[in-house]
Formats: sequence, C-alpha cells, structure tokens
Amino acid sequence: MCSSGLYMSNQWICEKCPGNCKECFVSNSQILCSSCKEGFFYVEDNKTCVETCDLGFRSNTDIRQCIECSIMFCNDCSQENSSLSCSQCMDGYSYDAVNKICKLDCGEKLYNSLRGICVDQCTDEEMV
Repeated sequence: MCSSGLYMSNQWICEKCPGNCKECFVSNSQILCSSCKEGFFYVEDNKTCVETCDLGFRSNTDIRQCIECSIMFCNDCSQENSSLSCSQCMDGYSYDAVNKICKLDCGEKLYNSLRGICVDQCTDEEMV
C-alpha cells in the first residue's frame, strides 16, 4: 500500500500523484484524483483538479469543488445563501431574475414561457 500522495503503478511501484492531485488512484489505466492540492477545485465528473471551474459549473469554495449549474442555458452561476443565480447565460439567452431562468432572447417577438420559444403572438396566459 502506498502512502499519502502516491499511487500504485502497473509495475507495483509507488508513484507520485500528478500535478494538482493531493490523493489519487488508478482506474482503467488512468490516474484519477480523489482530492486536490490547496488552491484547486475538484471536478467529480472526470475526477480532476482545476484552478477555475469550466463554463456551466460554479466554484464551491467551502468544499473546493466544481458544482454543475442547475440553471439551464447558464454558463456561469453562483450561490449566495440558498439562492442560486446566473451571472452569464449562454449566447442567445438572457437572465430572468424573477423566474431564475435563462430565457431565449426574442428581440421583437414575444417569449412563450410555457413552450420556451419565441412567437409572434401569445395568448394572455402564455406571456411572461
């Protein structure tokens, strides 16, 4: 068994964990992180450690982890207390702070909230 910061290679030798990994392991011939060095965020999906989280993820500084943003069409979200908000929607979308969604930019057309599309006209109950 290898000590902290090391993993067992295919040659049964303890090797140092790569780059940003504090702890690591081998799975299907890949070296994956299980925890990160100070200053890095853990990405659960691919078991890596990064300095900044990718688009569509938010940096949780309490647990030093990249958490996927649950607001659809949001590139950059943040959480204050228990409230999640989007600071940057994907191209073609804008943030609706009241409904907490990224909605399609419709220009001169109207936004149909029931179908999530732009239309020439909506019935009264469909408009937002």
